[in-house]
Amino acid sequence: MKIRNILSVLFVGLLFTSCNSEEEVQRGNEDGRDISFSMTLTLGEVTAMTKAGGDIAEGYTYSTEDEVKVNNVVVAIFNEANGTVGECLEYKSVAFDGGIPNSTVTIDGKTLIAYKIDNIQAKTGKVRIVAIANSTHYEDLARLGTTTYENLKGLSETVSGGTFDASNLVKVGELAAYDLNTAVTSIPVPMTQLAARIDMKFTVDEEPETVSTTDDTKVTNQWFYTVTKLTVKNINQKSDLILLGRDNQYDDTYSTAKDITLQNGVALPFYTYEKLNTTLTPLSIYVTGDLQKIQVTTTFNEDMTIQNVTKGSIIEEEKDHSYKYEDFNPTTALEGCTTNGIIHGNRYELTGKISMKTQRINFTVSTTPWEGVEKFVVDVVIADLKYLFVRETKVVMANITEYKIEFASSSNITIDQPSYATYEEYYLVNGKITKRDGTYYPNSYYYSWTNDNKHKQDQYPKISAEAGKQGSIIITSKLPVNYFPKQFVFGVHNAEDLKVSGIIVDQYPPQYLEGKVSKDAGPADSPDGDTNPNIFTITVKAAGNLIIGDPSTIKNGVRVTKDDAFSAELVSPKFVVASRFGAVSTGTYTYSKAVERCKKYWERLEDGTYYEAGTWRVPTLAELEFMNTVQDASPAVNYLFNTNGTYWCAMPYWYYDFGANKRNQFTNNASSQKADGIRCVRDLY
Repeated sequence: MKIRNILSVLFVGLLFTSCNSEEEVQRGNEDGRDISFSMTLTLGEVTAMTKAGGDIAEGYTYSTEDEVKVNNVVVAIFNEANGTVGECLEYKSVAFDGGIPNSTVTIDGKTLIAYKIDNIQAKTGKVRIVAIANSTHYEDLARLGTTTYENLKGLSETVSGGTFDASNLVKVGELAAYDLNTAVTSIPVPMTQLAARIDMKFTVDEEPETVSTTDDTKVTNQWFYTVTKLTVKNINQKSDLILLGRDNQYDDTYSTAKDITLQNGVALPFYTYEKLNTTLTPLSIYVTGDLQKIQVTTTFNEDMTIQNVTKGSIIEEEKDHSYKYEDFNPTTALEGCTTNGIIHGNRYELTGKISMKTQRINFTVSTTPWEGVEKFVVDVVIADLKYLFVRETKVVMANITEYKIEFASSSNITIDQPSYATYEEYYLVNGKITKRDGTYYPNSYYYSWTNDNKHKQDQYPKISAEAGKQGSIIITSKLPVNYFPKQFVFGVHNAEDLKVSGIIVDQYPPQYLEGKVSKDAGPADSPDGDTNPNIFTITVKAAGNLIIGDPSTIKNGVRVTKDDAFSAELVSPKFVVASRFGAVSTGTYTYSKAVERCKKYWERLEDGTYYEAGTWRVPTLAELEFMNTVQDASPAVNYLFNTNGTYWCAMPYWYYDFGANKRNQFTNNASSQKADGIRCVRDLY
């Protein structure tokens, strides 16, 4: 037996009350109707109890003010004999403007809001009572003078795209074989939600860490799972309107992923029409969120009951943990009954418990009628919540000039602009090229633009935020022109002085260099490492005018560069250029001698990294041409190559002239001709 039509504080109660003493009770109408009464739909007193996830209506455990709202209702009363439903005795439709209640009733000493319908007339005897609220068929039904029970049973409800309107949920109540007589003063008719509701709840199995305690305050560090995205597939969009004694015959699944609304990292409830157990299109849930350790301050009253719970700033964060539950087919026993799938009028709480040790999640499902003893708020109800969340605190901008970071705040935010941006800068000090942090400031910082600082023009980033308490932080930054990555750090604070500091942005141009310090190299020829000990790795993320490819091959167990014309135009996606510890005496190397040198070349860095012999090769013509471009981008790298030198490439007897900025080829006695130098390269992939 399914959980259906259970009378509870959630369901709308229809109370039949007699007219007051000034009204005639029996009318003796020509159609035989002999009783007149008013009907009151009670919903529960609503007060302003704003919680995370919606306004809970007083008298309800889970339902929000929207969910219990009645905007219109159709009431039909039929004759019934021996289970057979007969003629319609009374048919009435009423609309409530804005879903605003028009009455109150007192039950158990408690004043509750109510929707009152006057002048209901019917015959005494056995009757079938049907009440339908918020139906999409209301306008058509309201135009009818009467109807049949079979007509109502033939109606169905459909939502588009799996999107239910919480303030206009369909509710249906039905009482069979009710004995209507003149002594009746009230009849409660349970109104069941036609949809089912699903709540998501996440917990973390890590015990709170106590930071401090006083007589009335306790401070703990706790792990929370803050949802950033929740999508659901296979929501059922269609249901029979009258379900007393029968299953829903439809399973019109919405297979496209539907995003569920979030509020402060909490997934709001979502709905589906009745969906019997199925292996073909089970409800599937996909969630992404951040594990956050947050400091929580709890204050207590004198009797040690909780007075207030406040979340502080994020202490530690593990971003983008994704989980899925792809077979939501609950079969749960409750009060002697069993659900078989997702049954209308029920509430399903799907709890995911995350293990901090394994990072795995264990899902459990509980089933209750759409009422109970817990609120659907995740973790704790927080009064006067103050918060500031920035989705990313480490950003990589790879060959892009704009990036957006999502934020949410309890008040408007202000950007704490970076003091400056930095990059690797190389300069000459005491005859030695040394690395330091170069800086980019706003243009107004510079008096004029010269060859020494023109690469800094417009390089300071612009950071702004969209207006409001949530939206995007927009980072705009021109790509560096000096072939070195740019880094800057900024922060955010809000009106409550909550801060997210240390948001790091690394921006990479399409081709860039990263420098380290070398220690020595060999075979030694004419090393010049004392002048420039730096060794540079070149990474090509985007080609531009370059052709990215692998120009190398293995020959006799040694990596060499292919010497054909096509390979001469290739640039390795990532390679290291030998430092000036590998410099040779000018004008002493023929082509064949240059090739042999690179086969035997090795280099050791100051940090202990060792690039062994047999892994180096002669550069391609395009690689030499690109390195000349890098060196000319003053002041990126000075003295990497001799500015007027000629260097061998792998294609026989071609070389690149750094002084003339052009390619050239020896034609006469080419095998005996000597270029100024050879600088080996090594692939890093």
